[in-house]
Amino acid sequence: MTIRKQLRGLLIAIGLLFMSLFIGISGFMIIEDYTLLEALFMSVITISTVGFTEVHLLSDRGMVFTAIYIILNLIIFAYVVSVISKFVFEGKLMSIYQKYMFEKHLSNLSNHIIVCGYGSNGSHTCEELHRNKKKFVIIDSNTEVPRRFPDQVEYDFVCGDATNEDVLIRAGIKNASVLIIATSSDAANVFITLTARELNPKIKIISRASEPSSEKKLYHAGATNVILPDVIGGTFMARLITKPEVIEFMELLSGDNDLSIRLEEYNFNQIKEQFRDKSIKELEISTNTGVTLVGFKDNVKGFLPFKPETIFGENDIMIILGTDETLNSFKNVFVK
Repeated sequence: MTIRKQLRGLLIAIGLLFMSLFIGISGFMIIEDYTLLEALFMSVITISTVGFTEVHLLSDRGMVFTAIYIILNLIIFAYVVSVISKFVFEGKLMSIYQKYMFEKHLSNLSNHIIVCGYGSNGSHTCEELHRNKKKFVIIDSNTEVPRRFPDQVEYDFVCGDATNEDVLIRAGIKNASVLIIATSSDAANVFITLTARELNPKIKIISRASEPSSEKKLYHAGATNVILPDVIGGTFMARLITKPEVIEFMELLSGDNDLSIRLEEYNFNQIKEQFRDKSIKELEISTNTGVTLVGFKDNVKGFLPFKPETIFGENDIMIILGTDETLNSFKNVFVK
């Protein structure tokens, strides 16, 4: 429920009070020929039931109007009290304030990640993003999703249908850098991709697909990458037999181990200026930090075997392997 809908009852109550005040002022001015100040005074003391003496003795018509006006205000007062009680004693006002602050927080996000769907795939995605300290927002139509968050962790969560354009906008799609679509419906994923690409032409879209036939449709809709979990899972199981040592090594790189060996990537703009446009030999990465350079992506040719004389230039990317200690050493030396 939006903040506007939650405030509707309070706004109606305030509106009724002003309407009652207007009726009272108009009635006393017309029937009793009071001045504006006198009519305002009579209306206020009637609404508040404080019991002050009237400004002038009322005529018969004035007494009838005042009697009806008192009954009308009793009804309005009862409604106003019930609304205010709900806001104060049921904590609704605090809930609205918290929701307002959250909406403000969402509006200030930029270059964040949006995850659509908090199912089996989406939950693991969020855990990995949280582990790597990435900013992300979850979209899911199930209001029970926050109860499934890990202990002592509160993810940013927007309850709604991700196929709805307004929900994507509320999650900050226009300022987001990546959209991960992890819902179980391929049709919904295609629609979300189309909507997101229209709202943010530059966003990177990674979508799940259950059926291989949906892969082509998702790419046509604007997806940057399409992942088929069943295909990946089957391939992984086969490689446990055909290439078991390679799989063991890849699992070490995932970071879910006591050795804490990880892969990290750094682009040209992240590196300090004094180390740019230099050869790999000149950088002496392994000697200075203890990490190992395992991959190099040229901005034109893509990934290629690198040599000592390979120059680290504009828009190039290096992939390094190391422990937490050596990776921190690399950051201290090379990263600005």
